[in-house]
Amino acid sequence: MSETDRYKCPSCGGTMEFNPKAQNLKCPFCDVEMALEEYKSMAEQKAANNVDIQAGAKKMEADPEAGENAPAKYVCNTCGGEISPSFVSASTKCPFCDAPVVLTDKIKDQQVPDLLIPFKFEKKDVKETYVKFVSKMKFVPASFKSSAHIDAIEATYVPFWLYSCKTDAKLTIEGEIITKSTFGDTQKIKHDVYSLYREAQLDFKDVPADGSKDMDDDLMDSLEPFKMDEARPYDSMYLSGFGAQLFDVSAEDNTERVRERMRNTVVQAVMKTLSDYENKSVKESEYRFTENSIKYALFPVWIQKTSWNNEEYVFAMNGQTGKFVGRVPVDKMKVTISWFVSTLITTIIGGFLYQAVEKDVGTGQAFMIAFIACAVVCGIVHAIIVAGNNNVASADMAMEYGGELIPGDSSDAFVRTYTETRSRK
Repeated sequence: MSETDRYKCPSCGGTMEFNPKAQNLKCPFCDVEMALEEYKSMAEQKAANNVDIQAGAKKMEADPEAGENAPAKYVCNTCGGEISPSFVSASTKCPFCDAPVVLTDKIKDQQVPDLLIPFKFEKKDVKETYVKFVSKMKFVPASFKSSAHIDAIEATYVPFWLYSCKTDAKLTIEGEIITKSTFGDTQKIKHDVYSLYREAQLDFKDVPADGSKDMDDDLMDSLEPFKMDEARPYDSMYLSGFGAQLFDVSAEDNTERVRERMRNTVVQAVMKTLSDYENKSVKESEYRFTENSIKYALFPVWIQKTSWNNEEYVFAMNGQTGKFVGRVPVDKMKVTISWFVSTLITTIIGGFLYQAVEKDVGTGQAFMIAFIACAVVCGIVHAIIVAGNNNVASADMAMEYGGELIPGDSSDAFVRTYTETRSRK
């Protein structure tokens, strides 16, 4: 067995690469295509005759002067050039002849992935999607759309940890039943406060967290979801022609981040069952995670690096689903004009609102209602403007990975009552 893998074309001797569109191996030189299983069968027959058609490169002897922690170097079997991959690189290309090489020895020395999701999209798809993505942004500077320079577009299999478990929760939640009554110009609001105890269980399957320090966690979270029903057992053939990384963030280091998503999801699911109550908040909580299992996977990600005005903007595309995410700059002048227009419109609306409620609630409260309404609308408009230029955010929930909520013991205990009195003048 070779230390690295290269898939030699049986027709011309070039190196075959995984073809995302056809989901097979294809030679970029003579266009010969082969199914993965067909190539495996051929390689096994060759190996039986002591012919290794998968040997990609040979590891060089370690340089004693470089130290024990120096990354391994390889000699390309195609051209004899020296390949110097990074510590976390698991698949690369020869810098001289561009032949793809899968560093099988590094993968086996660390941990062989349990599964992999193959690429479905190609480099040209990334470029096309990027143009559409930026063109839809209303508040991107025009010069960014016309002059931003794409520095690099790279395809890489990113290491991910997939967490599955049963999550049992014991929650004490405070909630209120609110009743309103009006007596002339006075409104009374009665708050009956309850302590709500709930036990519940929620099963989670394959909640992902990336295991790479090089990758922005928020960027990777924003690429979700990946379609797990298309995952396949790991095979180095899928890596040919693509970059791949080893993990440098352990499963243990990511556990708390994933469990926080699970906790938030359980709380939200329980809160939905308390529709009779308002102003709900968790006062006490206890969680137990059992039947834990973790899988190691490689997921396909395209990374695009773009420069504009001496700043770098990093975009990512889910190599399986085509979901595109990234942060783009905001045109301050466009935002200012938009804010001014929205303020003008909301002020007019506020004036009508003031006239509509002034007779019922009085001048002071009418002004306050109109002012608050204007401020809220302006804030929402501004938030929409800013958010429209950024679809990157950390994942704090895991709803799509959870099953049905299984309720347990519960009790509702009355705690106290308090009353608000408001004048309608």
